[in-house]
Amino acid sequence: FDDEIIGQKVGEERNFTIHFADEHEHDTVRGKDVSFFVRLSAIHEQTRPALDDELAKKTGRFETIDALKADIRSHLDGHAKQTYERETREKLFDVMIERCPVDAPEVLVKKELERSMRNLNQELSRQRLDLETYARLMKKQVSEIQDELRPGAERRVKVGLILEAVSKAEKIEVADADFEAEIKRQGELSKMSDDEVKKVFNDNYKQYLQPFLQEEKRLNSLAGNTNTSAKKIVMATVKGDVHDIGKNIVGVVLAC
Repeated sequence: FDDEIIGQKVGEERNFTIHFADEHEHDTVRGKDVSFFVRLSAIHEQTRPALDDELAKKTGRFETIDALKADIRSHLDGHAKQTYERETREKLFDVMIERCPVDAPEVLVKKELERSMRNLNQELSRQRLDLETYARLMKKQVSEIQDELRPGAERRVKVGLILEAVSKAEKIEVADADFEAEIKRQGELSKMSDDEVKKVFNDNYKQYLQPFLQEEKRLNSLAGNTNTSAKKIVMATVKGDVHDIGKNIVGVVLAC
C-alpha cells in the first residue's frame, strides 16, 4: 500500500489493486485482490519541539526543562532497577529449581495453567480479540498454545513450593512495619500521601500487599539479604496430599 502512494500530491486521486497472500492474517482479504481508491487531502509533518522551559510548562507539572529531565531520569532509573531485580529474581529461581528436587504435582500445574489461560484471555480482550481468533492468527490450535504455557506453569508451581518451604522453615511473617514501609514506598512513587495510597486499595491494602511482601521476604532470605541464619536452600521435598501445600513440605535442609 505504501509503495502505491509514494509521490502522491495533495488533491491527487489514485486507484490501485493489491493482492493479499493466501496466508494473510485477516481471512476477509486472504488470497484476494482488493481495489483501493485514495484521495490525498493533506500532508502533515511531525517536528520535534525545542527542549526548553516552555516545553516543560506544557506538561502542566514542571516549570523548567531540568525538572522535566530529572523526572524522566527518575522513571528510567526506576524501570532499570525493576528490570534488574526481575532478572536477578529469575536467576535465583533457576538456582532454586536446580538445587531442589521438587516435583510439580499435576493438580497444582493444572490450576496454574488455568490461571495462565485466564490471564491470556484478559490480555487478548483488551486488544479486542478472543482466544480462538488469536490461535487462528498464530496458525495454532488452542491446545498448542496451552502446551506452550505449560513449562512456565510447572516452573511457577515448583518455585511456589520451595518458597513455601522457606517461609515455614524460617518462620517468615509480614509485620505491620513492612506494610507501612511499602505504603510509603508506593506513595513516593505515585506522589501520594500514605492515606491516599490506602484509599486506592479501599483500605484492604494488607490483604492486597500480603502475598507480594511475603514473597519479597522469602527471596531476601534466600539471597542472604536478611539476618536469618539460612542463606541458601540445599534440598526440599514434597509428599502427601498436594491439595494442602503447607502440610506437604515435609523436609527442608537449610545450609548457613
